[in-house]
Amino acid sequence: MSEAASICFRINLLLVLLISGIGAFGQCPDSAFMHREWFRIKVQDSSRIKLEKLRTHWLRCRIPQDSIYIELLGELAWQYWQEKNFSATKQFAEAAIQGANRGVPNLKPKHLYFYGAYLVGMNQDQRAQQILQESIRVSRQSNQLEWAAAASYQLSFVQHSSGDYQAALNSATEGVHFARLAKKPHRELVSLYQQAQALVELNRLEEAQVVMTSLLEVTRRHPQLLIWEYYELAADISRKRKDYFTSRAYLRQAQELITPHQTEAQVSLAIVAGLLAENENQPDQARQQYEKALTIAQDPPAKALLYNHLGKLASYQRNYSLALQLIRKGIKSIIPSYDENQPINPTAKVIQSVSRKEYLFTLIKQKASFELLIYKQKPTAQNLAQALATFATADQMVDYMRMSHEAAESKLLWRNNTHRLYQQAIEASFLQQNAPLAFYYLEKSRAVLLNDRLNELSANQKLSPPLAEKELSFRIRQEQLLAQLQQHKPGTPTYTKLFNQWLNQHEAQQAFIESLRKSNPAYFQYRYDNQVPSITTIQQKLLAKDQAFVSYFLGDDAIYAIGITPDKTVLRKLPLTGFNHEADEFLKLCSSPDLRKTEVQQLQKRGYQLYRRLVTPLRLHSSRMIVSLDGAFLPFEAFSNSPTQPNAYLVHQQAFSYTYSARFLLRERPVSSWQKPFLGMAPEQFSASLKQSNLPGSAQSLTDIAESIPFAQTKTHQSATKATFLSEAPDFRILQLFTHADAHVSDHTEPVLYFADSALKLSELNINRPFRTQLLVLSACQTGLGTNQTGEGVFSLARGFAALGIPSTVTTLWSVQDQATYTLVEHFYQQLSEGLPQDIALQRAKIQWLNAQEHQLPYYWAALIQIGSTTPIENPSVIPAYAGIAAGVILVIIGLLMYRKRTATTVPHP
Repeated sequence: MSEAASICFRINLLLVLLISGIGAFGQCPDSAFMHREWFRIKVQDSSRIKLEKLRTHWLRCRIPQDSIYIELLGELAWQYWQEKNFSATKQFAEAAIQGANRGVPNLKPKHLYFYGAYLVGMNQDQRAQQILQESIRVSRQSNQLEWAAAASYQLSFVQHSSGDYQAALNSATEGVHFARLAKKPHRELVSLYQQAQALVELNRLEEAQVVMTSLLEVTRRHPQLLIWEYYELAADISRKRKDYFTSRAYLRQAQELITPHQTEAQVSLAIVAGLLAENENQPDQARQQYEKALTIAQDPPAKALLYNHLGKLASYQRNYSLALQLIRKGIKSIIPSYDENQPINPTAKVIQSVSRKEYLFTLIKQKASFELLIYKQKPTAQNLAQALATFATADQMVDYMRMSHEAAESKLLWRNNTHRLYQQAIEASFLQQNAPLAFYYLEKSRAVLLNDRLNELSANQKLSPPLAEKELSFRIRQEQLLAQLQQHKPGTPTYTKLFNQWLNQHEAQQAFIESLRKSNPAYFQYRYDNQVPSITTIQQKLLAKDQAFVSYFLGDDAIYAIGITPDKTVLRKLPLTGFNHEADEFLKLCSSPDLRKTEVQQLQKRGYQLYRRLVTPLRLHSSRMIVSLDGAFLPFEAFSNSPTQPNAYLVHQQAFSYTYSARFLLRERPVSSWQKPFLGMAPEQFSASLKQSNLPGSAQSLTDIAESIPFAQTKTHQSATKATFLSEAPDFRILQLFTHADAHVSDHTEPVLYFADSALKLSELNINRPFRTQLLVLSACQTGLGTNQTGEGVFSLARGFAALGIPSTVTTLWSVQDQATYTLVEHFYQQLSEGLPQDIALQRAKIQWLNAQEHQLPYYWAALIQIGSTTPIENPSVIPAYAGIAAGVILVIIGLLMYRKRTATTVPHP
């Protein structure tokens, strides 16, 4: 080709390209055409390929990215979600939110909700909760309450999956509230359903029944919204309430709503039917239901449940090998990579990737239990080691799930649910004679909520004063609003107003906590610290030369005890039969001021039986003993070491102190700066509305104690008010209260402490600033009593103060005799002033009282017990006195120096 021809070819090619480019640009439609195309594709064929072409055309032609374009991005996210292309789903969902941020803010709530829902399905629960909470916040700001309702439902689902059932209940309640305001009955129904599910898990069946009645009432007004799941849940609630006739009726109604093609519905109904058959003692019928459902089940959680139920049925027939095999199949249904033919457990990384951890936890817990039973049938070291390995995995899962629980009610429920797990883990450790491991599980089984609360206090100390104050103010306001909210009926104007205030506060608190997570990692490290001290740590850091630590665990069929001294450890399995009767009768006799001769003999008998049961088998001959009991405290000092010798109380040989756990004693508490030495309060007379009897002599006793403590402050009579206590008490080293208390609690009441003008509830202690107090002496009736929460301990006033950071409390186990108590407390302070450890000071005070009295019955002296640290309390008079002397000396020296200087520089007169 000639050069001229070549140039001509190039020019023609450029012209073709230019013309084609102009043509292509000229083919770009306007926004109206693109909108029509979007609606045409939506109506006729919303395939992802056509949607992608439309988006590409939209971008190439530079059409404004308006609300329709954002809806297009949202639809693409949905299409990719259906294809399980989660990275693309996330990409387009985030793009839709960003587009709404740029110019169409009214679309943001909707797309935040969908993004949160996608994240739930991707098992990114933490991020999902953040997005869903943001959706609720933005929805409320823009008054798009339908999306607030939808996001609340999804949030409730996530919280339910993590086991935080109280938080799930709160979110579902929000969803119901928003749905009713938005007049969206379909949103209301799903939140009511989630609300009822949470109540079932919390074992609040009567409330769940009320919610289901409300739910079914809504479906009667909107029958097109009725689905089989509602009757299924109603059937399960009735089953758990032991109303089997109604349960079967609901099951029939659910069956009528499903078709033969709805296999997962058939599976769910079969599970409820199988459980109902088990309740009615028809195991063969239950097995048939489960096996039939298993042939058609596809949903992994449903298959896991079926294998779990079949495994339990096999265990009832003592076929533990089959039971274990079925449990392994259940684990594989949730974790496809799991090898069901191997005894190994899922790794920590795999466990954390599972979305419905509550299903996996149930299976792991059952696996450990069956492996232990297999060991009992065939006791080999390998079988026992495998059981212990699975218990370790279950314990690890408890920690994973606990970190996601914020509501105290959920934490209490999990303490109860895990009590048997830890009982079996302790039993397996005992069978291996592994005292360190048994001690680990024993510590993990108790006072977890108390430890969490003290962790929060420690974490707050890692914050700057402004941040710590802000965190506290959030918590106080949240609890105040929640308490007010519970006093009003849903739907009333006051309830709605308080609900909105609570929700605003909740959203602000969550945003604040999330900011702390990023800016203060040390805060979260301390907040979720769950380390357990070792036996070696106990021996080195806690025990003195002649001191022992004893911890007891009450199982279903035995008591496990661990005794630790500086040079040895003892692990024992003690008989449980008859223990509860002995302990109850002993406490009843101890708390009686007048006993007949036969009752005194019975008291001695029971005290000796408890001594032989709990103390003698450990063979610890220490003069000081720290006791950690599972549940209510018993006054060990009132036990008898002789079946015949009267008044042979252990108080004469040993000093006893008590604790909620070893962790409680070993907590590192900040060294307080300058503290006021002593505050005593004695109302003596009470407001007539409180209906409390006078306490004559209490003010005088307080005055006598305070006279030996320089700079002590006292509040007596009308100055001993609740407000004074709450505002001033946290700054004193020692607090002394002579007053009344009430620990006769029910489901609707709580322990209270009385002041001259009003009563202080246990819950009110949680909303005040932490105490810097080292010792609190509660000289009031029953301050050590309260509701016993399985796996957690007694929720008493003493424990409430412990949760504020007070390391040591002297409290009472029953209604005490006034004059005896005044004298004992006075003796205690006398002994304490000599620098003695608190347990020895209280022991000597009791012996001093016994030596001077004819009345030797425990009623008069044994009610007072010491809980917590026994470290000697620095004499309150020392620091102020020395400070005063030092200040005086300094002033004298300064004065002399100034005088000498002035004298030296004065010119003498001529």
